[in-house]
Amino acid sequence: MKLIDKLLLTSLPMLLAISAVRAQDHAEDELKGPDTTTADTSGAEPVVEETSPFTVDLSTALFSSYMNRGLNLYDGASFQPSITPSYDFGDYGSVSAQVWMQIPADGDREDTPKFFELDRSIVYNYTLAPFTISAGHYWYIYPNGSVINQASNEIYSSIVVDALLSPTLSFYYDYRQYDSAYYELWFSHEFKATGEDGYNFTPFVNFGFTYHGEKYFQNDGLVHITYGISTDLAAGPVTIQPQIAFTDAHDPTGDHNIWFGLTGIISF
Repeated sequence: MKLIDKLLLTSLPMLLAISAVRAQDHAEDELKGPDTTTADTSGAEPVVEETSPFTVDLSTALFSSYMNRGLNLYDGASFQPSITPSYDFGDYGSVSAQVWMQIPADGDREDTPKFFELDRSIVYNYTLAPFTISAGHYWYIYPNGSVINQASNEIYSSIVVDALLSPTLSFYYDYRQYDSAYYELWFSHEFKATGEDGYNFTPFVNFGFTYHGEKYFQNDGLVHITYGISTDLAAGPVTIQPQIAFTDAHDPTGDHNIWFGLTGIISF
């Protein structure tokens, strides 16, 4: 007998058995009727919440003094409001613009010259995990009455690593007035309890450096180290951010100072 005939004869009983089992299963399915256990009888389509790519942050802050880059620019209560519109392009990054102000908030004091400041900025952000890269431009204006009367412009860039301690390196270059650079290295870590209502606090440390910064500092290199802690408190649509910090000056023109502040932010 040929090989093919042998295969047919040996496989025929198996094929008949499989056909019989399938016929029995089909008959049982007909008796049961259609399966409705997973059918969606509500008639409603799934609701997908849409979020707008355009957002606006309104912020207002009150600080015990205006500390910036290791310098105590205003030794008195300071009111600092800002508005920041942003647009998210999805995979192509996001862009934000900001208007920020420094306003003395301690009334008429003859012992301390008033310090007003108006800053405008535009920044582009792009995330390529685990890095977030930013680049932008700052315009600084010091209205009449400030101890600084010359406006200046800076080019800005930074890189944030999504890793332990969230290392952040930022760079500012003043190309208009002083041909100087300031750069800083940040480390921070958020400690957060489990649950939506759990507490959170974030200790941070900031190392500030300068290059060709003789307009403000006596020496190049490390000019200050700032240590601090902050927390976020939710109050309805508003986020409250208390913080306290100590600035340790490493340049003779810097200031050793403990300062604190309270910031309120609302987004829509």
